[in-house]
Amino acid sequence: MTPTRMSTLIFVALLTIVASPSWAALTFCNTFGADNTCLGTIIPPPGTETAGHVLAVINANLRPGWLPLTQLVDLVDDDSTNSGFSGTWQSSQTVNFVVAKSSLEFKVFEFMDGATTGMWDTVGINNPTNNSQQQLSHLSFWAFSPADPPTAVPLPAASLLFGSGLLGLLGFAKRKVRPTN
Repeated sequence: MTPTRMSTLIFVALLTIVASPSWAALTFCNTFGADNTCLGTIIPPPGTETAGHVLAVINANLRPGWLPLTQLVDLVDDDSTNSGFSGTWQSSQTVNFVVAKSSLEFKVFEFMDGATTGMWDTVGINNPTNNSQQQLSHLSFWAFSPADPPTAVPLPAASLLFGSGLLGLLGFAKRKVRPTN
């Protein structure tokens, strides 16, 4: 099993464990191609219908150190005949997850190998009063943070002073231990 596939399984399991049945539901949805998989629909508790709430749950339980890329993404909805229900997006940054918010629910799409373009839809996100499909409110884009390069640890002057003091003590102790003839 690939690490990405394992992360998807962990993601779904954690959302299922974290989500209280009284306020959240995770339902599987359609797949767009081999690398654009919709992981599920999330219904947050009343009064917390923000992407921040849902993404905080995802971030706290899947992988720390995600980078929010919302400000770096150019959304392109080229589906003029079905405006607001589906479309495409593109980004100058590599994206691993896209969260589509519509009404009071969120739909999470995973891009297993990362992507700079993709599709989204609001299928399965329905108005609770009349069960009609809802138009897109907004998209949020997330990526795994790149591995941080190792940082050099500076050797402070105090360490040099301490080291030379130790060498002096060793020399003094060695001189004291020498037997005289």
